[in-house]
Amino acid sequence: MLREIVFATASKLSSHGIPIPPLDFYEAVADRSEGIMIEAISEAIAAGHDDTDTVIANIRVTRRVLERFGDDLFLATEQADDPLLARLAAFLALEGTDG
Repeated sequence: MLREIVFATASKLSSHGIPIPPLDFYEAVADRSEGIMIEAISEAIAAGHDDTDTVIANIRVTRRVLERFGDDLFLATEQADDPLLARLAAFLALEGTDG
């Protein structure tokens, strides 16, 4: 699902004439996004029964990635004048979602 969001965003950027990095870059972004979600879910599962703050925080990280990352990725990269800046903006948007 997240991979589809990332590639839909790349397609949307391209259709607006915005210079984008190669698609393998978006593959790496999707991989990292999924890694963030898996890490957050793992931490939530591993939390103790009385550690509800950790569970809630990690669920929020996962929801934020699923619900907003496509828009965040588009907004972060639409103003980039070249693919290198788009890469930087994409990773800043991604790492900013990591708890």
